[in-house]
Amino acid sequence: MKTLDDDATESLLSALGHPLRRNVLRSLIDATIPMSPTDLARVHRVALKTMCHHVSTLVAVEGLSLAATQPAKRGSIEHFYEPGPACSRPLVRDAIGVYVDEAAA
Repeated sequence: MKTLDDDATESLLSALGHPLRRNVLRSLIDATIPMSPTDLARVHRVALKTMCHHVSTLVAVEGLSLAATQPAKRGSIEHFYEPGPACSRPLVRDAIGVYVDEAAA
């Protein structure tokens, strides 16, 4: 019998079928600090609109979590994201290509 956790993992794994989404999660894990879609677009050299689409997709499947907001230009709000709790699941970490060093843990 499938659980809600299984369904959430399955949805995230499906979203990680796109290489940019895997790279975004990997870069956020490596960065250890939250990043905005603007920061991520700059790092991955894609249009902001493209990055916003992929960030929205990852948020919807709990791959990313909103970490903070701050006022930006002309009254807008900048959002900063970090890897979501689902990213700690071994299956998801394997899909992203991030492995835990057992000796260091």
